[in-house]
Amino acid sequence: MVEAIENRWAFLVGINHYRERQQFPPLNFCVSDVEAVQTLLQQVGYTTVCLHDGLDYSEPRFPEAKNIRAELQSLCSKVGPNDLLLVYFACHGTRQGDGQPRLIAWDTRSINLDETAIKVRDVEDWLRASAAKRLVLLIDACHIGTGKGGRSLADQEFVRQVYELAEGFHLLAASTDQQQAWEKSGHGVFSYHLLQGLSGAADLEGKNFVSVNDLKRYVQGGIARWSVESGYEQRPAGQSDGDLGDMILVDYRQRSRPDVSSLLGVTSQVAEVARGAEKVAAVERPISSSQRRFYQNSLTRKQEELAALEGQLGAEINAMDELKLTRQIEILLQQIEKLEQQLR
Repeated sequence: MVEAIENRWAFLVGINHYRERQQFPPLNFCVSDVEAVQTLLQQVGYTTVCLHDGLDYSEPRFPEAKNIRAELQSLCSKVGPNDLLLVYFACHGTRQGDGQPRLIAWDTRSINLDETAIKVRDVEDWLRASAAKRLVLLIDACHIGTGKGGRSLADQEFVRQVYELAEGFHLLAASTDQQQAWEKSGHGVFSYHLLQGLSGAADLEGKNFVSVNDLKRYVQGGIARWSVESGYEQRPAGQSDGDLGDMILVDYRQRSRPDVSSLLGVTSQVAEVARGAEKVAAVERPISSSQRRFYQNSLTRKQEELAALEGQLGAEINAMDELKLTRQIEILLQQIEKLEQQLR
C-alpha cells in the first residue's frame, strides 16, 4: 500500500573543473548551483548528500567517478519505500562514443569514457533498484535529453490521492541530446529556473507546494522565454513513467518559503557559457585615468602570475598538486576577468 512521503533525500553533484582540461573545459557555476539547491532543499526538510570539486581532493565526496558511484549506491541502499529520492547533476555531459548519454566526473578520461564517465542509464538503474517509489532525476548538462481535471485543490482527499500518494520516476534534463546547456549570470540557465521553481514560483495555482509537474512546466516555460530573448537554443527534455499522480517535491503548507534572492548568485557580468564552448559579453563601465592605470598594472601582475602557474601545471606533478594549481589558476582567471571588465 502506498503511503504519504515519509522522508525526502537529495543527492547533488556539481563539477566546475576537470582533470582533462583540454577535453572538458572548466565551467563557472556548477558548484554554486548545487550549493544553492542544497541550501534550499535543507530548508524544506530534505536530507542531502552533496559532492562537488570545491571540497578537498582527499574528501570521500570529492566528485571522482568512483566516489559518485559509491555515494549514490550507498544512499540508494538506505532509502525506504515511502521516501522520495531526488538526484541532481550540474556538470559536463556527452554522447560521444556509442551515443549513450554520460555525465563527466572530475577524473573522467576522454579515451575511456565507458569506464570513467557516469552513464545516465546506470544512475537510473541505481535509482530504480532502490526501495523508494518516488524518484526524480534532474540533470543540468549538455546532450542528455531525453492533469488538472475539475476537482478543487481545497479538497484534502484529492490532494492526498493525487499528490501525497503519487509515485513513479521522473527525469528532467537541461537540454535535448543535440543541444548545449548554457550558463548565465551566476548559474546554469536550467538551475536558475530550477531554484526559482522550487522556491515557490512554480506554484502557479496557490497550492503552497510545488509538484514535479509544476516544476517541469515552470522550468520548460522559463527556458523557452529565455531562449527567445537571448537567441541561444536550449529546450529541456523530460521523461516520466509509472507515476500515479503528481508527487510533491517541496511543501510550504507548514513552513515559510525561502528567500530565493539569497540563494541566487548576483553578478554584474552577463555571460553565456555552454556546459561546452564559451561566449562572453561584458558590461561596460566608465573609469577614470588613474583607475585605468591601477587596473592595468594589476592586470599585468596577474597575467604574469598566471603564466608562472601554467608553467608549473605543465610539469609532471601528482594529482593533489595538480588540483591545487588548478584552483589557483581558477581564482586568477576570475580576477583577470574582473580587471578586464573594468578596463573595457
